[in-house]
Amino acid sequence: MITAQSALLEREAQESSTTDEELAGRRAANGSSERGGAVSTPDYGEKKLPQALIIGVKKGGTRALLEAIRVHPDVRAVGVEPHFFDRNYEKGLEWYR
Repeated sequence: MITAQSALLEREAQESSTTDEELAGRRAANGSSERGGAVSTPDYGEKKLPQALIIGVKKGGTRALLEAIRVHPDVRAVGVEPHFFDRNYEKGLEWYR
């Protein structure tokens, strides 16, 4: 029974996962090389604004939530908290990118 469940989960993951090539093809079909307000820099490549934010309080489980979401292959997340809203907001979006 467990093997049938894991085979089903694996098949669903393969069907729902979007590869980088598929995303690039979609952008090309839309006539756009940028997505989500992306900025290209020579040192770091393409830097994008986030499509989602996790907001919480200390000891509220936000790190555990981030780690659980990060398991998904289509999710890219920053390594450490950028402290944009509480420490660096006055520097603007260009600093954030």
